[in-house]
Amino acid sequence: MIPILSPLFQGEWAPYGDGVSCTPPPELPAGARRHALWMLTSQTTELREVLVRHAGCLGVGGRDLRATAAAWSLDYLWLVLPAVIAGACVLRHGVPIDLAVCLLDVDTRGGPARLHLPHEGQALKDDADAQLHRETLVRQHLSALFSALHASSGLPVKILWGNAARVMADILTALLDVARAAGDEEALRHIDQQGSALLTAQAWPDGEPNPLWLHGGKPPSLLAIGSPSACHAQCCLRHLLPGQLHCSRCPLAPFVTQAMRTSHQSA
Repeated sequence: MIPILSPLFQGEWAPYGDGVSCTPPPELPAGARRHALWMLTSQTTELREVLVRHAGCLGVGGRDLRATAAAWSLDYLWLVLPAVIAGACVLRHGVPIDLAVCLLDVDTRGGPARLHLPHEGQALKDDADAQLHRETLVRQHLSALFSALHASSGLPVKILWGNAARVMADILTALLDVARAAGDEEALRHIDQQGSALLTAQAWPDGEPNPLWLHGGKPPSLLAIGSPSACHAQCCLRHLLPGQLHCSRCPLAPFVTQAMRTSHQSA
């Protein structure tokens, strides 16, 4: 865990902060591997080997790696994003997430295990710093990773951006709940402002489209878990994995599509 972020990840929250570290990487267990993230995202053969190993551990047969890549992406997003987003939105602290400086540990099952950073980062002093940090995360880090996952597996990039939007929304919702319970109005405003800049801005300042908005982002303060509008924008393909079913918010799940059809007919 990054020391400056440790106050945010105590008790039951501790596992969500353990996925990112800035201490010297420890020795890996036999069978695990450490990858320079820039190399893993630029050499699709290496990433495909990781996905093939992960597919075998998930019990996925055949050559179709799309569902495996979707599951791998969700594991990666939950490994990395809690620390990155909580640090920026609560402590106004940016961690170094440039691909060129990150190392990723991949466990013996081919799953993402820990992201190593060169240092703990620096304070986000103003809106310009916060914007640069958001753009580095989305337009550089995640964009390169998602392009590589697409090239390695054939998984549509829109599913990956949908996964990122849902994970970010869940993290931001949790942060808002904590700030609301503490009665911290300033924190509530800042978290919602930063979350909205990630999920609901249609474009970046230079006019380029924001893929998180295009693929299902919702304002954190307006999330209504359990309502029809809370269905995910894209299916993450979890139901294609052995022993798995559609998630409760899947737009393709039979019980969801039937409920939406019934709602439409009664309107």
